[in-house]
Amino acid sequence: MDLSFSSPLVRSTERRVFGERALKSGLNLEEFDVFARIGKAEVDLSGVLGLGTIAADRLYEFYEKNGSLPASGKLK
Repeated sequence: MDLSFSSPLVRSTERRVFGERALKSGLNLEEFDVFARIGKAEVDLSGVLGLGTIAADRLYEFYEKNGSLPASGKLK
């Protein structure tokens, strides 16, 4: 899954790749800094993980209903 977000939960609008594609991409993995002095809820990754989970669920529902991925690349 390849997403970008436009949401108050995620400040950065850069593309993010999820799942097996992300692991095979060779790109740096985004992870929480457990030693940071800021709360995890204040880091973009918290919003990315929440919204990514919702997007994956909607994509799965779409596929189950239609037998294919959305042609436009966008779900409503």
